[in-house]
Amino acid sequence: MRKYLLGLTGLVLMVGVFTTGVSAVGEDIAPTTSNAETARQGLGDTREKRVEAYKDKLRTNLNQSEQNKLKATCASAQGNIKSLTSRINNFSSKRATVFENLKTKMTNLLTRLETSGVDTSSLLAPLTGLQTQVQDFSTDLDDYQIILTDLSEMDCTADPTAFKAALEEAREKRVELKQQTDTIKAYFAETIKPILQTIKSDLMTKTESTTSSETAGDN
Repeated sequence: MRKYLLGLTGLVLMVGVFTTGVSAVGEDIAPTTSNAETARQGLGDTREKRVEAYKDKLRTNLNQSEQNKLKATCASAQGNIKSLTSRINNFSSKRATVFENLKTKMTNLLTRLETSGVDTSSLLAPLTGLQTQVQDFSTDLDDYQIILTDLSEMDCTADPTAFKAALEEAREKRVELKQQTDTIKAYFAETIKPILQTIKSDLMTKTESTTSSETAGDN
């Protein structure tokens, strides 16, 4: 009985740790990226194709004055973009670790709960949803890196319109990533966390009941 009680207590602690750990996922993944060597869905498989796609989406064409101004400043901007890309790349291993830890915690938690006879049906779909959102974020983050690389390496003086178009694409992708981060954090707080809290409460009640029964038996 004591071993069973210790197991329940461990589950309570595990649910609490998982709740704390996953709630920080949105914070941890926000500044990260990975070394994407291939284009993702929605981007062309060559820079030439991607640049043409950026230009097709450009809302307004640059006049000659705007092109000349951009030619004079784009090289300096590319230097800043390269620095930004370098800083982002430094977080790549961190993101991979965060995602792997998240998956491991999910698997371990579900296994422990199911082994102890806890109904996890209410948790399965939300956790799958969370994994899907995180993976979508990862894919879009790789796209963002591709766009930044295109920006920093293209001949901006030869085609300032392409540079402007890629810059707008990068800005839009950054907004999308921020929205995805907010969505992931909200999804956990509003969907997964209440379920985990209910499971934790049930486990604590079960632990207290088991403790009371064991104490009564000792007496």
